[in-house]
Amino acid sequence: MQIIKTNHIPRYLQLKQLLLREIKTRRLKPGALVPSEPQLCAKYGISRITVGRAMADLVNAGILYREAGKGTYVSDRSKIRRNRCGTIGLYLMSLAVKLTATEAPTHYAIVHGINGVASARGWHTLLMDNQTIKMKTNKVMEAGVDGLIISGAHFGSKVDRFVVRLRDENIPYVMMGRASLREDLNYVEEYSAGEIFKATNYLLKLGHRRIAVIGRGSDELIYRNFFDGYRKAMVARELYDPQREFRTDDYAPEAMARTVRELFRQGNPPTAVFSFHQKFLGQLLHAFKANRIRVPEDVSLLTAGNRQVESNGMRITTVGGVIPEQYGKTAALALLGLIEGNISPPVNIKMPLRIIAGDTCRRIG
Repeated sequence: MQIIKTNHIPRYLQLKQLLLREIKTRRLKPGALVPSEPQLCAKYGISRITVGRAMADLVNAGILYREAGKGTYVSDRSKIRRNRCGTIGLYLMSLAVKLTATEAPTHYAIVHGINGVASARGWHTLLMDNQTIKMKTNKVMEAGVDGLIISGAHFGSKVDRFVVRLRDENIPYVMMGRASLREDLNYVEEYSAGEIFKATNYLLKLGHRRIAVIGRGSDELIYRNFFDGYRKAMVARELYDPQREFRTDDYAPEAMARTVRELFRQGNPPTAVFSFHQKFLGQLLHAFKANRIRVPEDVSLLTAGNRQVESNGMRITTVGGVIPEQYGKTAALALLGLIEGNISPPVNIKMPLRIIAGDTCRRIG
């Protein structure tokens, strides 16, 4: 395997992966001399700074050790004990930008959470992407990891088959999000239907009976959960009206304005709108204003997201608040529990959501 310079994974992490694979497969056995920094630079076409960072990380993790004037060696007191490499893989399936706090803040925070748990427990982490794994279990084994956290899995049969193969081949794994409706697979879920049910009940407890919902038309399970949780809450109160359920992937201001006009043309217009995507929140607020609908005087507004946003000094009432770092920590604890035999599969964890009160919801009736 070579360093892929166009890869979104930093080069020093790719080098760590290569060296860990050599150790896991015992091409580099305990006590073996590791190629020098100049040799690694020449072999992979990377800088000494990159090599130095990778080597320092492995030394700090106890996987390698240095002897002054001699070189760097594979440690026989490293994480190779008990037939384990002491490394967990993080498979970032949907990362399309560099993993930095500015370009990918959510992924960056998730990885930070995973790294924190792993380091505290004496484990090492290894970032992977589609170019590394290609959804093949043999690639996971070749990578020299003891288990896999899968982040950004899309709902569908291809990912489902890959995860089932991991299970059947006894490779510990945890999905962040779900790629399947199956409950016999391991996952940590951020927006479950049950939590959306509770969020809809928040509006019901404020006295709202005509609640409209706007969300993406995608088949992704997270959006299915949104509509399913909303629908179950409304049906339980015998208040469900399919005409108040809108699915759209068109965020254009004109399209959102049409959606709002359709909603408020009804004989009994909604007193509350639950919007499950902050990406079109600005367009939705603009559409309300264009149709002379005031928030919260004419309609209450609840949105979903990991943080509260503001618009023109108005704090948007939000359901969510799952801190990405905590999401990563929860997944890491679950995977390590599976690897170390402290918990038994299947692992089904639904992250609790909370209401972040703002200025856009009011009590009525």
